Amino acid sequence: MFRQPISLRDYFRAEPAWAEILSAARERFERLGRVGGALQLSREQALAARRLGCRLTSGGLLTLDSLENALRASRFDCSLETALEVYFGERPISRPAKRQALSERWSEATRIFENDVSRCLTGDLAVEVSKWWMRDVSYVRPEWRQNPEFFQRQVWIVVSAIGYLRGCLDPVSIPVLANECANDPHALDDGAARRLLERVLAHLHPEIAISWPLSAENRDALFTAANLCVDDISSGVTVAGLLGDSTVLAAARESWLPWTVPLLAVKQFPNLSAPRRLAHLVENPSVFRHLWRSMLAVPSGKRPTLICTSGQLSLAARRLLDLLVEGGVLLLYSGDFDSAGLGIACGLQQRYGIRLSLWRMSVQDYHIAKGRQTLKAAPTPLVSSLAEEVERNGPAFQESIIPELEADLGSLCEE
Repeated sequence: MFRQPISLRDYFRAEPAWAEILSAARERFERLGRVGGALQLSREQALAARRLGCRLTSGGLLTLDSLENALRASRFDCSLETALEVYFGERPISRPAKRQALSERWSEATRIFENDVSRCLTGDLAVEVSKWWMRDVSYVRPEWRQNPEFFQRQVWIVVSAIGYLRGCLDPVSIPVLANECANDPHALDDGAARRLLERVLAHLHPEIAISWPLSAENRDALFTAANLCVDDISSGVTVAGLLGDSTVLAAARESWLPWTVPLLAVKQFPNLSAPRRLAHLVENPSVFRHLWRSMLAVPSGKRPTLICTSGQLSLAARRLLDLLVEGGVLLLYSGDFDSAGLGIACGLQQRYGIRLSLWRMSVQDYHIAKGRQTLKAAPTPLVSSLAEEVERNGPAFQESIIPELEADLGSLCEE
């Protein structure tokens, strides 16, 4: 360190022109790893450089060699590297040196990971988890670089969790697993540890076709394969009038009781079906309530099956619809005439194909909802045509066609 750092810092900061000169000089120094290169200066910057004693080229360029010579010949008597350290408060480090330091830190992180694996895992499981680290390096390394120490703690939690799962006979919930491995039931709720756990499990279970970001269904399949249980209590779907080999379903249908069924219960229902092999789906709880109420006067044997998705489908809703389709039931979906409702409709069509039809979601029905005016054009079930209408004229909502939905169900029940 030279003898007068404060005087040098004050000198450079007294002239605004030096800020850009020194920033550019640091960038060149760090890129090359040495003093070299030249800078094109503005008029004000050239004047500042000459006052320090720098010699500019005939083209008005300032070479960094000239800047260093001027600094050594000045009363400050220091190198350019020292001047940059004093001005910026940290020593400039060349890019090669930075890469080398990063490589060394990554090697140390890998060594710690391997130690964690050897302490928690054995046999083929240890080998496979070790392979994951390098095979998924394009994900792992950027995560590590954000906060190496924090990341390493999350890795330890994940490796511990993998080892704990290997010894479990019964499925384990995420909070219980997190509490066992980190003394914190929320340690695997979200964030780096949860993401890492999912990446490792995806590597260990290649038989499950995984795409990122992980969907709820992929996560369910992945966790099931790993002996983990998803939250099958919070996820639910509201239904009325289901058929199936269950006294609970029979009682609920007879009483026409609407209820929100958790995923855990959906998984327990055998041979799900619906009267006439038709299930009517609506997007909104308010519409579901009106339709449910309108069916109170209908004899129990003629009432339809009603399902409310409550917007985007939950895991419980998807599982329920899958079971119904497997049982030969045709799904009829009605939703809002907006981007969300049309998006749900498109997703359902892609998932169930010919086993799903749109219910009161034609262009004609859109105009009924929009202004209660029937068009002369024939209705079309194509969502793409409907989307064009919505794009031109704005959204409309399912509540506006409740009379038509009720009429459809009423006609069905009279058959």
